[in-house]
Amino acid sequence: MPAIGSVRCTASLPGWISLRGAALRSGPRSAKNSLFEFDVAAGKTRELLTPQQLLKGAEEKLSPEEKARRERMRVSVGGFTVLLESRPLLILAALITVYIVLGVLYESYVHPITILSTLPSAGVGAIL
Repeated sequence: MPAIGSVRCTASLPGWISLRGAALRSGPRSAKNSLFEFDVAAGKTRELLTPQQLLKGAEEKLSPEEKARRERMRVSVGGFTVLLESRPLLILAALITVYIVLGVLYESYVHPITILSTLPSAGVGAIL
């Protein structure tokens, strides 16, 4: 692998410049490690705490509106988990629906079973 000084690239000026020269001319960068979030509902940018700050015991400074919004989200997530408990029934209903549609399409009771029996191996192949 060539050293960065020996790699050359074209520039808007005629001729070639080295990447080392281009890198040395870049401006200084900020060393601040902060995360920011733009809240669309409030139209404000706020700083998020990093994991290191949380481990040191820092707490987020939240407005009452933000606390209420997070509580509403927590409650709605609870309802979503209840919905996920019925997932096996939904999958079974989907498979029965696909079987019926394939049965009507192929006008047979056997061909849909043949097609649906390939789904597990196709799923393994898709994951690999």
